[in-house]
Amino acid sequence: MQAEKNKREFSRVEIQMLAELTVAGQPSIRGQLHDVSMNGLCVECESDFHVGDTCHVRILLGEPEAEIAIQAEGEVNRRMGANLAISFTSVDSESYQHLQNLVLYNAEDTQKIEHEFATHLGIKRKQD
Repeated sequence: MQAEKNKREFSRVEIQMLAELTVAGQPSIRGQLHDVSMNGLCVECESDFHVGDTCHVRILLGEPEAEIAIQAEGEVNRRMGANLAISFTSVDSESYQHLQNLVLYNAEDTQKIEHEFATHLGIKRKQD
């Protein structure tokens, strides 16, 4: 059996921060990030969210009460126990800049991250 090719377009960066998730009709919940990339994150939280749910994501920068946050829209792709894998479907321009900085400054291989930025338009691959 052949090893499955890594399909990730962006590198994941391990990071310990709080994230807040909101699914329409449900109260917001907070959880601990495990990792983040330019197109998604993995967060540990107690939730009733299901694969396919769309959600609003806030990665809290600084104190939990502070309003400074990276904001994105996303979709739950996977659920592994208390961990949710969420793919970003949209990120506003200001949050995108903060997300780039967060990923770059916490990456082990900054050259690889910069290459990923150069080969993508926002959270999508550039078309040739």
